[in-house]
Amino acid sequence: MQDVANALGVSLSTVSLALSGNDVVAPATRARVRDEANRLGYVYNRSAANLRTRSRDVVGLVVPDITNPFAAEAALGLQDALMPDGRMVALANTRERVDTQTSIVQALLEQRIAGLVLIPALDTSAADLALLRRSDTPVILMNRNVSESQLPFLGTDDERVIRLAVDHLRDVHHVTSAAYFGGLQAAGPQKARKAHFRSLMQQYGIQDVAIWDVPSAPNALAAYEAAREILRTAPAPAALVCHSDSIAIGVLRALNEAHVDPSECSVIGIDGIVDGVVTVPSLTTIDVFPSDMGAMAGRLLFTQSANQPASGPLVTPALRIRESCGCASD
Repeated sequence: MQDVANALGVSLSTVSLALSGNDVVAPATRARVRDEANRLGYVYNRSAANLRTRSRDVVGLVVPDITNPFAAEAALGLQDALMPDGRMVALANTRERVDTQTSIVQALLEQRIAGLVLIPALDTSAADLALLRRSDTPVILMNRNVSESQLPFLGTDDERVIRLAVDHLRDVHHVTSAAYFGGLQAAGPQKARKAHFRSLMQQYGIQDVAIWDVPSAPNALAAYEAAREILRTAPAPAALVCHSDSIAIGVLRALNEAHVDPSECSVIGIDGIVDGVVTVPSLTTIDVFPSDMGAMAGRLLFTQSANQPASGPLVTPALRIRESCGCASD
């Protein structure tokens, strides 16, 4: 910093203020300081500055799988919500391991992050989150809740997700058989959605086709392989509600190879990821607005009150009609 000051003939405090973006320094001077710092290869030590000012500007986003499009779109929404306040996102991946999650969370807390958004790994218990509960760091659990954790949760109205899908299949396509396909059995959203699905199947008198009621890893390749294997010995039901859009994309590939079109098997995904628009056929989906959910998590982190209930809010989903269910695209 002294080298920058000497080169420009300004004070050390001017350089410090300019590099921190302080408006006290004229814009032209700030630009000159940044240019000279870049020329010298100097990088402003914001961590040291934060220790002096006690400010924190990094928010952690810890997810089970960073390749999952839902997590990616939620990360974009979170970043968009945080950047106007000068905050940024640090993204970490647990690979569904609770021990990895614990190590990552502890490391982030030691870095004095401003807040944390966590999609918990499978089998996370309230005891596993005790460190977060005791810390003074704002925390939001997103998409997967942890019973008795007492931490604020932001998720999707899973009952409405399933009702939108099944009501469309019944009222528009008059299906007589259907199945809920894919997802990790230990995941809370999968359990909730499958329970609602079974209830509606019974209520509407639609056959729940057991052979297609199989779990799968939450990616297109795993879903494709599972669906292809079933199609070798059993026909497709009249409809498949897939646990995620990524899973639905894999199912569509298997159905295409088997020459099963949407008039024979309606497919509906869940998430609303952007890739669903370009599949063949284009994917009908229940949009849970992953980017909006990430943005909402960012806002909630810093607006929570001490007495805020831990059970909500829930994002309201919407049906996006395209071709995979047998309809013409919107």
